Amino acid sequence: DTGCKMMFEQKNIEQLATMYSVFSRENHTLVHIVNKMQPYIEQVGTTIVTNKDNLENPLEFTNKLLNFKLEIDNMIDVCF
Repeated sequence: DTGCKMMFEQKNIEQLATMYSVFSRENHTLVHIVNKMQPYIEQVGTTIVTNKDNLENPLEFTNKLLNFKLEIDNMIDVCF
């Protein structure tokens, strides 16, 4: 296990960037990061989309979803 899931959950940008730096030396190892990032994005996104409180408040729903997208975009930009 790469520890990616924990790094994504804790938003540990520094460790993710270091891991990417090491893994990017061999292209075939990057799939390990992708295989952990995709389920993380799906899990958090699903939690936001299916939360009943969010569904009852469209503004809150939109804000949470856009903030999560911004978080992921920032993570990709800085780390990868």
